[in-house]
Amino acid sequence: MKRYLAVVVGLIVLLCAAVGLVPSLRAQVFGVPLRFEWKQGQTQTTRTILEGKAKLEVGGFAAFTLPEAARQLIGQDIPFKVESTSRQFVRSVDAEGNAEVEMTPQGGTVEISRAGKTYKQPIPREAPSVWRVDPRGRVLAGDGKAAGHDKVIGEVLCGFLPGDRRRPGASWSENLDVPLDVENVKVHMKGVVTYHFTGLQTLAGTAQIRSEQDVKIELSMPGVMGVNLEGTLKGTGNTDFDPSKSEITASKGQGELDMGLSVGPMGSSAHLVASFSVRTENVQK
Repeated sequence: MKRYLAVVVGLIVLLCAAVGLVPSLRAQVFGVPLRFEWKQGQTQTTRTILEGKAKLEVGGFAAFTLPEAARQLIGQDIPFKVESTSRQFVRSVDAEGNAEVEMTPQGGTVEISRAGKTYKQPIPREAPSVWRVDPRGRVLAGDGKAAGHDKVIGEVLCGFLPGDRRRPGASWSENLDVPLDVENVKVHMKGVVTYHFTGLQTLAGTAQIRSEQDVKIELSMPGVMGVNLEGTLKGTGNTDFDPSKSEITASKGQGELDMGLSVGPMGSSAHLVASFSVRTENVQK
C-alpha cells in the first residue's frame, strides 16, 4: 500500500513539474508571440482604478484670485480615487492586422477627501469613439476630439508590444513623442518607455511584462504671453498579456507626476505633485 501511494505521489509530482516546465521550455526555445491578433467581434470590458495623493502649491497673484474653497486645498495632501469602466469592441480588421476598435466609456466615480470628509462625483457615460489600433497595441488614429486623448492612452498607458516572438528576459524600448492640441492649449509629451519580458505564468500562460516610463511634459498657450508649464511623469508598471486570447488580462502600476506652472506678466506660479497607483482588470467578455 505504501509503495502504491509512493508511486501515485511520484506521478503527481512529475505531472505538476511537466505542467510547469513544458510551457516555460517552449517559451525559452520558440519564444512567445507578443502581438495582438485582433478578431472581428472581439469584445472586452475593463475596469480601471486610479488612486493616490496630490499636493498643490500656489504663489503670487493667483493665490489671491482663487475661490475660498480652492485656497483651502493649497499646501494639503489631497487623497483621490477614480474608478471607471470602458468597453472595447472590434468592428473590423484589415489585411495588415490593424483593428477598428470602438471604445465606449461607461462612466464611473471620482472621490476626493478633504478635512476628514469624502466628496464623490459621478463620471457620466460618454459616446463611443473609434480607434485604429495596430497589432502592437499602438493607437494609429482616433475620431473627432477624442483622437489626441486616445493616442495618449494607447502610447502612454497601454504601452507597446514588440509585435513578434520574444523569449523571457527580452527587453525593448520605445520613444514617445505625442503632440496634442486641445482647445488652443498645446501639450507635448516626450520620453522613453522601456519594457522587460520577465516571464511566463505557468498555469495561466500569460506573459508578464514590466514597463518603466520617463516622460517630459510641456504646455504652451498660443496668444498668451508668459505662460509656461513643464513637468515630468515617471512610473513603473506590470502587465499580464494572454497570447492565446490576444488580450491584456490585468495590469498595475505606480508613478509620480511633478508639474510646475509660471505666468510671467502676472507674477503667479503653481506647483503640483501627485503620487498614484493604477490597476486594470477584466470584468466580463
